[in-house]
Amino acid sequence: RVALAPGPKPLIERLVLHMQSAALCVSGISQACAFALLRQWGAEGWAAHVGSVQALYRQRRDHFLACAERHLTGLAEWAAPEAGMFVWMRLLGVRDSKALIEGPARDEKVLLVPGAYFSSDPSAPSAFVRASYSVAAAEDVDEALRRLAVLLKKHRQAHGE
Repeated sequence: RVALAPGPKPLIERLVLHMQSAALCVSGISQACAFALLRQWGAEGWAAHVGSVQALYRQRRDHFLACAERHLTGLAEWAAPEAGMFVWMRLLGVRDSKALIEGPARDEKVLLVPGAYFSSDPSAPSAFVRASYSVAAAEDVDEALRRLAVLLKKHRQAHGE
């Protein structure tokens, strides 16, 4: 990974020192390629690229949220992220998402990450899951959330909810 961090010189100097101690064996070729690309693009080219990536993720996020609304209303809760490539969802009626996600969901080719994996205590139950909308095709997102809805309804029936 390569980052661009404009800012006051004292802050950048501290960031460089931290990076030098935290990032071991960063590829010199990758750094040279990124440097050459940024030199060629300039600030305007970089801003245009960032804008196009933001637009792409916004479009994918909006599609994910529309599919979630269609399939998961009443089965899960979520908030629209303002940035990034993930949606966090709380699965209603599910005490711990890990068993559902690592078992039936995986069997149905619905790939989500149990919220417990991001907890300071991964053994503690979590009703949350993290879903990524960064690379999945639009039709795959719709189908995955449809399948998740079926699984959540089955879970409710099995647990008398």
